[in-house]
Amino acid sequence: MIFKSLQFKLSVLFVAILIMMSAGYIYTATQSTGLYLAETTQKLHQNLAATIADQIDIDRKTNYINEAQVLDIFDNAKRYNPTIGVYLVDLTGKVKVFSSGCSVEEPSVSIKKIETFLKGDQQFPIFGDDPVDPSTPRIFSAHLIKTGDETPLAYLYVTLGCVSAASTEAMIAHSYALRILVVSLVVALLAAMLIGLAMIALLTKDLWRFVTFIQKIQGGDFSKRIHVSSSSELKALANAFNEMAAKIEHTMNLLKENEKLLREFIANISHDLRTPLASIEGYMETIILKKHLLSEKEKQQYFNTILKNTRTLNRLVNQLLDLSKLEARQVKLKPEPFSITELIQDVMLKFNPQATASNISLNAHFPSHTPFVFADLGLIDRVLQNLIGNAFNHTEENGCIDVEIEMLDEYTMYVRVQDTGKGIAPEDLKHIFDRFYQGDKVRSKHKSGAGLGLTIAKKIMELHHSTLDVESTLGVGTTFSFKLPVYVRVAECNKLLQDN
Repeated sequence: MIFKSLQFKLSVLFVAILIMMSAGYIYTATQSTGLYLAETTQKLHQNLAATIADQIDIDRKTNYINEAQVLDIFDNAKRYNPTIGVYLVDLTGKVKVFSSGCSVEEPSVSIKKIETFLKGDQQFPIFGDDPVDPSTPRIFSAHLIKTGDETPLAYLYVTLGCVSAASTEAMIAHSYALRILVVSLVVALLAAMLIGLAMIALLTKDLWRFVTFIQKIQGGDFSKRIHVSSSSELKALANAFNEMAAKIEHTMNLLKENEKLLREFIANISHDLRTPLASIEGYMETIILKKHLLSEKEKQQYFNTILKNTRTLNRLVNQLLDLSKLEARQVKLKPEPFSITELIQDVMLKFNPQATASNISLNAHFPSHTPFVFADLGLIDRVLQNLIGNAFNHTEENGCIDVEIEMLDEYTMYVRVQDTGKGIAPEDLKHIFDRFYQGDKVRSKHKSGAGLGLTIAKKIMELHHSTLDVESTLGVGTTFSFKLPVYVRVAECNKLLQDN
């Protein structure tokens, strides 16, 4: 397993790169040192051939060179420097005279190399042929011997035997300076290797934390977080992972909460559906089985009860359908200017019988001049009915329900529905608009209904780019409020609704 880990692979790659770079550095340093030594030696002995050539006497009349004298001069030069080889070469490159002790295997040298040397337009070192060892190029010094009338006669060719390509490498290989360089490089290599491996271990340690974290996430534990000490890209990545885990954890908690609320909702809906259905079924069976025994008055009472339960069932089903359409954004706004005061009065007329029967005071408070609003008349009517109906469900006998209008400014209107009911507990207040939420303090125990009215009202106000606000105090009452644009802002309202 360790051989497949990222730390092992990075370590091997790092060490391999260091070794290759060190080997390349040593090779480059060796070659450069050899070339530098050859260049320096050739420059120092650049005029050696000319110095030796000056000692040669040439017959001015016959241009004859005394080879015996030349041989003596060559031998004398080798006494001072035994490593050189001195040769007299004709204009074709053929060796004519060479110093004693030299075993010439190749009797000719390259004239091109000599001419290049004499021109002086090429960077040193220049390697030429060695008649003694043709396989080993050597640096050299050369001089053109001329007659009295400046006619080229021959070349004096001096090989610097101590500095060849091979001998230079051998000298460097046994060099004390090179050994110091290699030792220093090895020490630096080991230090760099240790530091690099430590850094790799530190970085991969954080990566292992990522692996452990992802494994925890894979196992369903979204509460874990990554803690990275380094302030690098890994830190940013860790923060991103932590934020992702927090969002996933929050989403999972919401899903669990929604699942719990859904079960409660289904239980409540089942009860709300089952109650009118059971009542309808019971009264229908009674009418069928006892149709000859029941009086017309009793039959009428049973039919009225069946009708009441049928309407309750129909209202509940319609609420579910409306909510599903609102959540699917299948409801399209049809904004128009209308009088909000007239709409409120119409809605209150529908609730007057209920207010009288429950001995609840239903009041409206309007400014002396209330402008038209620009909204969807049918949907705002539904919001008012839901809010007032909710107020009746939670207001006891002799209570009070007030509907108020307040002008915030010339462009915005504020609508409030306030009751003197039992109020909403603080822990339930934040869930009051949740679709599946049914708090004990919120849901009326003596009124029928699935508790979807507030959710539907909130969705409708969201379609109008407004919010449904709530304030409540236990034992005092609850106030729902929302804002509507007045008709003078019709152009801006149209643009706002089109953006939706």
